Amino acid sequence: MATERERGRCRERLERLGTSALDSDSLRYEAVVLLRRTIGFDRWCWPLADPDNLIPLSGVAEHDYGPAVPRVLELEYSGDDFAAMDVLAGRASPAGSLSGETGGDLARSPRWDEVLRRVGIGDEAVIACRDTLGCWGWLKAYRDGAERPFAGQDLDLLAQVGP
Repeated sequence: MATERERGRCRERLERLGTSALDSDSLRYEAVVLLRRTIGFDRWCWPLADPDNLIPLSGVAEHDYGPAVPRVLELEYSGDDFAAMDVLAGRASPAGSLSGETGGDLARSPRWDEVLRRVGIGDEAVIACRDTLGCWGWLKAYRDGAERPFAGQDLDLLAQVGP
């Protein structure tokens, strides 16, 4: 688990990265490197969003459930799942995790039970990336089933750097 000093350094580096001249994809890849090093995760995806209707648009990702992405989105937007992107986009706290929102019973999440579990994902942390214009995307970080769930400190860091 990262120390407060390591999380502070990560925040500072991400703030500098946010003012760089990198294109959108490069910026997201660089941010993932910093966050992965600080909070630890195995796989991830980062779709962009239409702020008016919160529909995921193009994205970048490193995960192994590509053919099941349409089903994941269907389950997530069904209104019956936990830590859903559209819900987090409008909540006071923009960060959540499946383990936290299911009380540790991941099987309560249809998308985890039907798709994520089958590829060995144990927990998912999600941050709605929001600014004054609305939600422009989400970062989803995944830990393997044998790894510890995302902690409150991990979600706090994600919430702080989301904008």
